[in-house]
Amino acid sequence: MIKDDKKEEVLKRFKKALTNYSEMYSEQYEFTQRQLEFASGDMWEDSVASARIRDNRPMVTTNLTKPYANRIINPIRKSPLRPEIKLEDPQATEIVMGKIRDIDICSRSKEAVECAHETQVIGGIGFMRVFTDYKDNENLEQSVFIGKVDNPSQCYLGIHEEIDGSDARDGGYFTYVKEEVASEKWGEDVVKGVTSSDIDIYTSWTIPQGSVMDATYYELKETTKWRYFLIDGSFLDEIPEEVTKEEFLNATTETGEPIVVNKRRVSVTTTECYRIVGNDVVEHQTLPITNIPIVPVYGDKLFLEATENKKWCGVSYWLWDSQRTLNYYKSNELELVSKSPKTPIMMAEGQDEGHEDDWDNLNTSSIPRITYKPTTLGGQPVPPPQRMDNQAYTGGLSQSMMQVSQDMGAQIGINDGMMGMAQGANEASGAVFQRNTQGELATIQYADNLEQSMTHVYRIVLQLLPYVGDTPQKHAIRDEKGNREFQEVDFSQILTKEVLKDAEVSIKGGSMRESQRRADTQSVLEMMQLFPEKMQEGNIAPLLVEMLDVENSEKFIQALGGGDDAPDPEAMMALQEAEATIEEQEQMLTQAEEHIKQMNNYIIAQEQERENELVMKQIDAETKLATVELQNEGKVEVELIKQVGSAESQDKDIAQETRKNVMEIVNKTIEKNNSILEDRELTENDNIGMPSIVTSAPDIQIEVETE
Repeated sequence: MIKDDKKEEVLKRFKKALTNYSEMYSEQYEFTQRQLEFASGDMWEDSVASARIRDNRPMVTTNLTKPYANRIINPIRKSPLRPEIKLEDPQATEIVMGKIRDIDICSRSKEAVECAHETQVIGGIGFMRVFTDYKDNENLEQSVFIGKVDNPSQCYLGIHEEIDGSDARDGGYFTYVKEEVASEKWGEDVVKGVTSSDIDIYTSWTIPQGSVMDATYYELKETTKWRYFLIDGSFLDEIPEEVTKEEFLNATTETGEPIVVNKRRVSVTTTECYRIVGNDVVEHQTLPITNIPIVPVYGDKLFLEATENKKWCGVSYWLWDSQRTLNYYKSNELELVSKSPKTPIMMAEGQDEGHEDDWDNLNTSSIPRITYKPTTLGGQPVPPPQRMDNQAYTGGLSQSMMQVSQDMGAQIGINDGMMGMAQGANEASGAVFQRNTQGELATIQYADNLEQSMTHVYRIVLQLLPYVGDTPQKHAIRDEKGNREFQEVDFSQILTKEVLKDAEVSIKGGSMRESQRRADTQSVLEMMQLFPEKMQEGNIAPLLVEMLDVENSEKFIQALGGGDDAPDPEAMMALQEAEATIEEQEQMLTQAEEHIKQMNNYIIAQEQERENELVMKQIDAETKLATVELQNEGKVEVELIKQVGSAESQDKDIAQETRKNVMEIVNKTIEKNNSILEDRELTENDNIGMPSIVTSAPDIQIEVETE
């Protein structure tokens, strides 16, 4: 709880803020309230209305202002705007987006947006607010809520220039409670409106009789502190508890470089939130946000007087005079018709004689026949009685009313076709889109200002998430289809100051984007009619159903082979490319294997040829060796004969015997060589370049010289 002396200071600042708000907003809020009442049907000035009532004249109200305003408002209802958050970490982005979707549903933020947009379009200004509250009465867990503001005069912001009010330094949200309720809940002293030091808080404020103000007052607070910048580029705002300040500042790395490279004082902004009931501050909390969580949504800017007295208006202001002109025309038409007498009967004098009652009741009763008395004039018969044409001539008024209606649409850029008037049955979708786009562009300032304000709202929501989710706890996370699951998340670890600084917040959806999407879808459908065979390929049919956004589209998509269970088209394309690559590599591998086989055969043939050559050389060498041995043996025999000195006849016998011995040696050598060749099991190819098997020894001549 806030101390009493601090309460006095807060209440003094609050009183000063109320005075400033009264001076800044009283004229604007009166103007806004008048526009809202005008669009609700209160279109006659008080003085004119009093005079017509006194004179018993009709006052007709043909309200075209509200339909024109709804033409701008309803597209947002049909195609709601939605936030899109982008963080550096995709997984963190999905968790934060899932939590924001749950906040939107639980706090009914769609209502808050529609309410602010309606008062913005009609009265020139609307508000949304962001606040924290307990989830329920069973625990201390809090959540973030986006609240609606029914009446713009409930919200006030300090001086600001930004269209979303992000530069305001104070603000408040004011409601009223009954005195008995306030007394029972917070004590009887709160209803006095005067503090213990006799400060009258509400001197510049009008409190409804029997009520007490229940105000939530915000003001920014700035403090300074030392920030220490470290050698790795990071910084610390506090010195670690385990070291002293001197040790921290003098700490060095292993290479002797100082860890703390610099320090400077920085400004830290927080938002102080006070709940003030009557004359007492009953609640206080410090929010770690840098903006007042009250966000305005402005309409058209006006400069009617000095620059400081700028006002904001909506379509009511632009249609003011034309709408009143139309009401005057309608009233005058009714007055002219109502004052016209019943259709009179023209007859000669005496023609109703004896039947006066029938003729008097002719215009008020259903009489099947009427009788008249024929008369003559100057001897000539007078024509029977005839009805007179007494129709009120309102053609000029009707034409003027049509012109005024067209002027009203021209003033705000909305034509009859955009109001749902019948168009050509064969009108192309592109023409419809072009017509709607023209009207939306004429009033785009309302949607654009709303998007900027919503962007600021969700920036504040992001800043508050680490505050309410500073410990690991279960949070409801929703996907894009609204399905919810619970995850244990510590948002203070996900949404750090560095992450929040780089977070991107944008707003998607809206009427123009929806119109563009539908026009694109229609163009795709028309194009696919030219190429029906393409509908059978890939994932085109499920994609078209998704683009159409029809009811039960998920079932259609699944039936057409799409949906979450369907394979990713990119993955399928990558798989097909991989399969084609594998097939190509298999073909290359087959070719490589064939080439390797041919090379192996060639190598084997080369090795076989070398081996055959070696065998041939071996055979040749052995043959030569055997020949040499035979020759040597022959020479030995010859020498022996010479030494013995046998006769010539004996020489012949010896030669014959020697020849026989030589032949036996040669035959043995041939058999040995043939055995080598047969062991090799030569093929037909192997025989290339190889000697044929020798079956008989060559004829060897041995000459014996005798002395």
